Amino acid sequence: VVFIDVLGLGIRMLNVAGNGIADQSSTIWNSSAQNAIDGKRMTEFNLGSCSLTDMESDPWWKVDLGNTFKIHSVIITSSNMIEYSLDGIEVWINKPDPNENSIRYNCTLNWDFRGRFVTLRLYGNRNLSLCEVKVYTTEYDYPQPNVAVKGQAVQSSTLYPAAANRAIDGRRDTYYTESSCSHTQEETAPWWRVDLGQIFVVSTIKVTNRGDCCPERLDGAQIHIGNSLQNNGNNNPRCATITHIPLGDTFSFTCESGKMTGRYVNLVLPGDKKILTLCEVEVYAKPPDVAKWKTAHQSSSWEPDGTPAGAYKAVKNCNRYKFTQYCCSRTEEEWDPWWRVDLGAVYRISAVVIYNRKDCCSDYITGAKIKIGKSLSHKDNPVCATVHSADLDQAFYCSEMEGQYVSLNIPQKINLTICGVEVFGSQVGMSFQHI
Repeated sequence: VVFIDVLGLGIRMLNVAGNGIADQSSTIWNSSAQNAIDGKRMTEFNLGSCSLTDMESDPWWKVDLGNTFKIHSVIITSSNMIEYSLDGIEVWINKPDPNENSIRYNCTLNWDFRGRFVTLRLYGNRNLSLCEVKVYTTEYDYPQPNVAVKGQAVQSSTLYPAAANRAIDGRRDTYYTESSCSHTQEETAPWWRVDLGQIFVVSTIKVTNRGDCCPERLDGAQIHIGNSLQNNGNNNPRCATITHIPLGDTFSFTCESGKMTGRYVNLVLPGDKKILTLCEVEVYAKPPDVAKWKTAHQSSSWEPDGTPAGAYKAVKNCNRYKFTQYCCSRTEEEWDPWWRVDLGAVYRISAVVIYNRKDCCSDYITGAKIKIGKSLSHKDNPVCATVHSADLDQAFYCSEMEGQYVSLNIPQKINLTICGVEVFGSQVGMSFQHI
């Protein structure tokens, strides 16, 4: 996952196009739409990393991001071929059908539109060639990359050489001869499993079916997620059942509203004389919030009329932004107010997400310093980031800083109000025990 720092403020932009599915009005010379989101910004067309349509009337290219995002900017890399000029290109947001009427937006920065589909279009009888398209979001949430690509896969049997790891190689090539699909022997209830290496909160699972034949083989396959290896992991809770995925298509499955947790993801195909073939399995997830319900303290508590505003309110994860809804902590007005959570052990922390108040006084968080370390005193711990804006939700990426204590403090006379803190990371030195 690659982030672009926004003016050094600790807030980053994430390119969400790379995990999307691209399409275009036509394709020539094997220059598929997916080439434009392969992560390579090579402008030489003959290197095979650019998309290209036929010469046609009003050619278009689009990407389905998989989810709705707050889109900050779109960066387009053009080909070095003069005849494939992008002069006059238009960018449309949230347009699943390129031929529908829609509001058109010129290609500019700082849009902050929300949408799932990004479409690029030229007018006239032309070719459309794109060497790279990056769609950056400033969505203030922990990023959910495809964690399966770093996992280890196994399966019940293998039709050599179609090993289980082929299904997590990061490629959605759907022809078996392209050596990117896993394949079991014909057997009873074949299964495939990926070990993610640690427990994750799984948002979405994407499964790509074979594209050269036999799409019906995957019908009825079950997706399971959990922490147990009993029955090879096939007894873990079921996320979904695949009814049918057409030839070469990729389908998405959301498990328990994106909150199912586990280390192992299994696909099992019940029945006799079955073959399980998978051309790609993607698992989009984030690590669990290690601050939830942990012990929290703050320098003082402001509790007017008996309204509780203790430090523990910020780690309840009740996702409410009004002080009167009893989900926010608040200190007295004082010099250098602070808030701190004890994670109970030393963690390697990748991100901290701060939820701000929205009924009033949102600027009470501005200037807060997020610190991570092993000392009870925030003054002795290094800074991860500084909160420079009063946005409702903000994620700060801490470069795998290590510490047991995460704190916020504002070095001025003010109230410190926080409506939620989430901390994402993994415990240092923890050895996972199979359940």
